[in-house]
Amino acid sequence: MSALSQTTHFRIYFFGLLVMAVGLPCSNLLMSLSQIIIGINWIIEGDYRAKLSRFLANKPAVIFTSIFGLHLLGLLYTADFNYALADLRNKVPLLVLPFLIASSSILSKERIAWVFRIFVIAVVLGTLVCAGELTPFNDWVRALFNYPAREIMDARSISHFISHIRFALMICLSIFWLFYQAAQVHNSAKISIGYIAVAMWLITFMFLMESVTGLAIVFIVGFASLLYVAIKQKRKVIKLGSLALLVLIPTITFSYIGGMVMDFYKVSENNVAELPKHTAAGNLYFHDIDNRQLENGNYVWRYVCHLEIEPEWNKRSLIPFKRGRDKAGQFIEYTLFRYMTSRGLYKDTEGLAQLNDEEIAAIENGVANVRFSDVSNIESRIYGIIWQIDDYNHRGAPGGHSLSQRWEFWKTGLNVLKKNPLLGVGTGDVYNNMLAQYEADASLLVPAYRKHPHNQYLSIALAFGLIGLLVFLWGLTYPVILKRRKLDYIAIVFIAVVLISMITEDTLETQAGVSFVVFFYSLLLFSTGNELE
Repeated sequence: MSALSQTTHFRIYFFGLLVMAVGLPCSNLLMSLSQIIIGINWIIEGDYRAKLSRFLANKPAVIFTSIFGLHLLGLLYTADFNYALADLRNKVPLLVLPFLIASSSILSKERIAWVFRIFVIAVVLGTLVCAGELTPFNDWVRALFNYPAREIMDARSISHFISHIRFALMICLSIFWLFYQAAQVHNSAKISIGYIAVAMWLITFMFLMESVTGLAIVFIVGFASLLYVAIKQKRKVIKLGSLALLVLIPTITFSYIGGMVMDFYKVSENNVAELPKHTAAGNLYFHDIDNRQLENGNYVWRYVCHLEIEPEWNKRSLIPFKRGRDKAGQFIEYTLFRYMTSRGLYKDTEGLAQLNDEEIAAIENGVANVRFSDVSNIESRIYGIIWQIDDYNHRGAPGGHSLSQRWEFWKTGLNVLKKNPLLGVGTGDVYNNMLAQYEADASLLVPAYRKHPHNQYLSIALAFGLIGLLVFLWGLTYPVILKRRKLDYIAIVFIAVVLISMITEDTLETQAGVSFVVFFYSLLLFSTGNELE
């Protein structure tokens, strides 16, 4: 038995939870340190038999840890043990956190609320630091937080501490927690307005970060929340307001996106017979009539004069026109033509002369459309998605584009699954089998972009087969079913955020992702007692 009092051990345990809450959005080191603090305190405290009994009595927690057991079983038929062991180390929180939290002292709702408060404060501070990259004060922010300067070519890269995808998931959870707090009847009007103001900042930040995944989750979960309020709310004002928002928000959103799609395909010229044949200098233009690729309503492969554009480009840039690549890894010729087309310029001497030095530098950085010159612009991000879909439909080449790449990842992953449908390929062999399948399919993805499936459900199916996928879904959702009468709004929102994120991301394949999921899953489902009813 420990020399420290039970109260002291509980305080250390609770402190460890708060450290984790800060570490999730801000520091991988703190994520690991928090688990070490909780683990060492658990060991020193002793009373192992009671703790083990407490864990085993917590049926939802035991079921959830079966997900880690699945990864252990996958070792029996894996070929790449080095990769498998590395993956297991990354997945340790799937076992450790549920066990430690379920076997430790029960947490009151107020204690859990304090964990959320600290977490949301850390998330907000993280957004302020990241947003500093987009302001004139970025040098001061770097000096204050002591991180190195770097070139920001993509708004999503402003997420300093963890990947922008995982950070967006944490922001989503924080937004709904803030709105939920604002709706509490015991709050004063000033406090509720403060919660709403902070939530609106987080939504604004996701626009700044161009997080389509995060905004989509906010839209879906927010829509479902409004629908629930509209059905359950008895006060007519709130019910009618919710119904109005249910109609207005989707209408405005889809009208806006639909307008952008129509604008994308609104072509400035259609009369092929009237296309000029010569440049102002008398050289021949090349017009690829069959290539329908567009930029801002202009065809990319028309008005091209290589005889003029190549020497003029080489005069203004150190990146060679032929086979040279921009900083995003794309052929500079391709990026240049797209950018000039987006400006409505002909690809000749006169057209290139209209580009200033800042635009030349932007093209060298991989900016392929004048719309993308602004680092943070959600409209440009949506335009980019429309462009990716159109380009993939016409060329079938996913390139380095996130959406079209995912289609290629999923198609390749499904082809691997067809060969190993029941038990999969084992814990450590998913990536190697994906690489082999890319080759077998003669994928147009360049090697640098040949990655994992970017779908957690598909990743699990590839590793452990359809049987393993069923076990995974059971381990993930059955605890929710068992605790359904004890779950509050935030717990339901968190589960929805996680389940939706797994459609487009390997949410459990990074330290930040697995720690976020397991920590809040354990906190909300396993820390409040063993009773199921």
